[in-house]
Amino acid sequence: MQDEIKDKELQLMTDHNCSVVLEKMLSISKPSYLIYFLSLTRGQEIPLMIHRFASHVLQTLISLISKQIDSEVSGSSEKTTIELEDPSDDNDNSFKSSFDFESLIIDFVNNFKNSFGFLVLDPFGSHIIRSILYLLSGNGALHSSSGQSNMRSKKSSEYGAKKNKPVSMDNKNAKRTFKVPDSFKENLTELLRESNGFGDPDFVMKCAYDKVGNPTLQIIIELLADLSMSEIPGAMLDQILLGLVSEGAILESSSESSDNTKFDIKKRQSIHISSLMCDAIGSRLLEKIISVSSPSLLQKLYVSTFRGHLLNLSLDPCANYVVQSFLKKLNSGPQLLLVLDELLPEIDQLIKKNRSGILASLVTACATCNEGHKACFQKVLKAFSSDPKDTTKQLAINLAFNHLSTNSKSNNLAPRKGYEMAKAKITVQGTLLIQNLLTFPYQSIKELVKSITYLDTTQDLLVWSKDASGSRIIESFLKASFESVPIKYKRKILVKFNTFYSELALDRFGSHIVDSCWNVADLNFKKSIAEELSRDANTLRSSFFGKFVWQNCNIELFMAKNESWQSTLKSSEKKKDLFKDILD
Repeated sequence: MQDEIKDKELQLMTDHNCSVVLEKMLSISKPSYLIYFLSLTRGQEIPLMIHRFASHVLQTLISLISKQIDSEVSGSSEKTTIELEDPSDDNDNSFKSSFDFESLIIDFVNNFKNSFGFLVLDPFGSHIIRSILYLLSGNGALHSSSGQSNMRSKKSSEYGAKKNKPVSMDNKNAKRTFKVPDSFKENLTELLRESNGFGDPDFVMKCAYDKVGNPTLQIIIELLADLSMSEIPGAMLDQILLGLVSEGAILESSSESSDNTKFDIKKRQSIHISSLMCDAIGSRLLEKIISVSSPSLLQKLYVSTFRGHLLNLSLDPCANYVVQSFLKKLNSGPQLLLVLDELLPEIDQLIKKNRSGILASLVTACATCNEGHKACFQKVLKAFSSDPKDTTKQLAINLAFNHLSTNSKSNNLAPRKGYEMAKAKITVQGTLLIQNLLTFPYQSIKELVKSITYLDTTQDLLVWSKDASGSRIIESFLKASFESVPIKYKRKILVKFNTFYSELALDRFGSHIVDSCWNVADLNFKKSIAEELSRDANTLRSSFFGKFVWQNCNIELFMAKNESWQSTLKSSEKKKDLFKDILD
């Protein structure tokens, strides 16, 4: 096939159907052919990058090349070089030159470098820019096929998943990073330094609000942060934040600066960043900025934008995601206490407006900073429990189903009585909230811990254990540290599951619960679980999920040589005790 399409490759790249075939062919081609194919693009880089179909072929080619480069640099395969004719300035003469991946990629970058700004805003060229940036940096996101990736458009990802999944792609085992030559890092630094300010601040802001340019800006900022080049005064990040990075230096160097001038600058910055935060596209960029910000820049953002406005921003449909990113990034106890003072009184309103993600992030921040556990949980308890003094299973149910209590200020959400939950589902937000709360010290969350132990076995625990979200709650409870959930409460759950372990072992999610119970149980209780599982030996062995539980609990040895099984467990427990301090 490669011989049949010789000298027609570039033409085929621009055809809808042929480009799809080319992508599949490249995915099973030898490294030497990939070098040959890339060499064909010399002098035609920009037209191919902005072409609707050719750009997809280029993107697949770059992804495949990155894997070959990783193999060559790591030494797992020999460096591939091929001899090709290289036309000279005199059209009548040509000579052969050696080409490899490294030299061709650097030439490719140099040939589009002057059009970098134009390509960033091109709907097809921007995806090639992103691929090249990740290739030069060695970032494994280049191979990501997830919906979170900025590498492919939604249409391209969906189409590729259905009809054009490359034969050799193994996205499940995609590495986070891959090795690249030193020249790539040097080339990347030079490329980012030249494009760092994009020359014109207005152009940078145009990209920030543009659905095509914004994802590329996110990648550039991420890579600049990796190279410790992001928070340079006057650079791209400083332009996006309207001088917030260089604020101190600018004011000190200005002899005409006055208190009014300083106030105007800060006010403009606050309005500008808030506007960006409330924009559907701009907010994504701010999320990325926060994720790579230093503690000093995070403090500047808090003072200029978040402080005093957290509630309004949390209620905004776009800005609330930025607030969540900010809360997850917090690592300062005093700063967290200020945030808690502002947000905790408004918990009911946040939940009423379906902003439970803010609450979950706030709980995460408390766990990270080791501050505000009691104050935070008491507000949660008041919002989700009809009577804080009455510890029943209803607290855990209300949290899991993300439902306010009857005494909540919210009038829009009518309370659900008993198990009106037949049609309702455990929410992801509720699951995350409980998981994060279970990292708090026991004295702060004892009502929640007791509430989970009060759950009815058949009506609650078994149903939750077989649910994708509910099983995570039970699993988190069993895996929580003893400082958060004392062993006596975990044992209560183990006892409630008696006579149901075989049933759980056959379930996709329940099998993980059995494993968690097994890890918590002492020798006597493990013997009880093993006896129950052994009674359903044939069923468990023939079950896809049951056979893993069977192996993990070593039931085969239990049935054949009970004493050997017990000695093996005792030996394992001694090893755990020996390394307990290290593991904890």
